[in-house]
Amino acid sequence: MDDAGQVKQRVRPPLGQIVVWAGSLSLAFVAALLVLRFFIQLPWLQTLSIGFLFAVFAAAAVYYHFAIRDLLIAWLSARTEPSQTLSRNTAVERALGYYDRDLAAKLANVDRLWHDYVADFQQSERLQRAIFDTIPEPLILLDTRARVQAANRAAYERFGKRILGFDIHQILRQPAASSLISKVLKNGGSEIIEFETTSISRHFFALHVDSYRVDDGSPRAALLLFTDLTDLKRAEQMRGDFIANASHELRTPLASMIGFIETLQGPAKEDDEAREQFLDIMRAQAGRMSRLVEDLLSLSRIESIEHTRPTDAISLPAVLESVRVGLAIAAQRQNITLSLACEPDLPAVRGDGDQIAQVAQNLVENAIKYGRPDSVVTIHAYQPSRVPLAFPDTDIRVVSFAVSDQGQGIPESDLPRLTERFYRVDTARSRELGGTGLGLAIVKHIVTRHRGALSVESELGVGSTFTVTLPQFMTPKDTSPVVNRP
Repeated sequence: MDDAGQVKQRVRPPLGQIVVWAGSLSLAFVAALLVLRFFIQLPWLQTLSIGFLFAVFAAAAVYYHFAIRDLLIAWLSARTEPSQTLSRNTAVERALGYYDRDLAAKLANVDRLWHDYVADFQQSERLQRAIFDTIPEPLILLDTRARVQAANRAAYERFGKRILGFDIHQILRQPAASSLISKVLKNGGSEIIEFETTSISRHFFALHVDSYRVDDGSPRAALLLFTDLTDLKRAEQMRGDFIANASHELRTPLASMIGFIETLQGPAKEDDEAREQFLDIMRAQAGRMSRLVEDLLSLSRIESIEHTRPTDAISLPAVLESVRVGLAIAAQRQNITLSLACEPDLPAVRGDGDQIAQVAQNLVENAIKYGRPDSVVTIHAYQPSRVPLAFPDTDIRVVSFAVSDQGQGIPESDLPRLTERFYRVDTARSRELGGTGLGLAIVKHIVTRHRGALSVESELGVGSTFTVTLPQFMTPKDTSPVVNRP
């Protein structure tokens, strides 16, 4: 049986049901007529005629009763089974067409328009959600009572995934921001405020609060946009600290030199012994300023090209040997032995030869300055079995070199700040030894430019080890990784 036959069979009521319903209704009506005839004395012919007509109308009513019931079943099936919309609509159209083809066509058209409207609405909703989630800053929609109605992905990541329905004041816990939000919800307009989070990790945000209404009659709501200012604030703080530290480092030797010059021009003008002593001190202070300016210029040059990755193949043993020879005399003054050990057949590293030499020289100079007299400073170049955790790329071969001293060691609390500009573990000793406080900052920036890693291990009373890990120079044919993270 074809589809049309199935529809027609389902829509047409069974003949037995028609006979039962019509017969029951007719017998009831005939009984009623007999009662009426008994009281009003109707002729038998009129009684039978009225009964016959009623039977016909009853049969027609039962017939259309079953037809309408089946049509409703077909219609509800089409509404509750979206995956079968097309076949259900066809069944509805054919079933209705059996009675009224024009009505069937209109209902089918309305159904198709409804499905198209729903599909367009769902597509628009998905598009708006995609755009909403693409915004990198946290974005939150509030209702008139300051409850979270919607949020993008960045907001969920920042404030948690269960913020919907919560009062924004409970989430932020910032009195100034809460007051501003309440003001905008009450009076409308647009406001902005900066605030700092009170969590363990300090973050700075600029909060933009704008009022909006869906239409003229709807209550006022608010849109919150959080702009993260943490990096900007930290950069400003670092810039201010840098200027203050640089000014302080230059001010001290300049003040000393000015004082000595005034003394030589005044009371010690004719004192040859004092003049020689003061000139030696002035020479040392001038040398200190010269080293500071040189390190500042070096740091500036490194930062200007930090985004450009070097591409040369550098022999690490040759660079380290050159540094060892160049600092041998300085080590002998402290009666310190420089020891260099390199693994055989060490691969070349990818980098800038002058900058790698500067890194090694800074680390070895520090080891000589802070190592104990009559000790050994060891330089070791090798291929590590595992990539350090701080290394930015896990799928690459690496080469490392370590500089170890036998000094007093570094307190654990000072290790995270060693590469900060002008940071010194022992300020007085560092200045006495001629340090500028920029050596390890220069090392960090050079290693960063080479996409490498710097790690420090230290034990009080034993010594410290500074390890630099650099990417191995590889040809396009040799790109397979050989080491993994621990």
